[in-house]
Amino acid sequence: MTRDIHESIRLLLGKNVKILLKAPVKLELKGGDKTENRILVFTAHRLFLMTAKVPARIDHHFHYLDLRGIESRRPSHVAFTFLATSGGVMGGHHGGGGGHHHSEKTVTYSFRYP
Repeated sequence: MTRDIHESIRLLLGKNVKILLKAPVKLELKGGDKTENRILVFTAHRLFLMTAKVPARIDHHFHYLDLRGIESRRPSHVAFTFLATSGGVMGGHHGGGGGHHHSEKTVTYSFRYP
């Protein structure tokens, strides 16, 4: 990752958010034959899926308590399954609380990493 991407992520999340890990990955699209470059950003309480360009943009964000499974069926591949909630997966917005309605629907994101 370039220094510009690092700075863009820091500006987007703010100075008070402690970033634990930034990992460049390839998000597998439907069928697994196409991929897009993304960055997984792990903080103390949330996982952010961001674009790998400047300016950085949050595609989705998830609280770790919404994590339902982590799976790796082959080398250099990992899949995260999350409970679909209005704030992280479905709505795509981030910020304040208030009335998140949980459904039993889950969403899985598959990644390849170098």
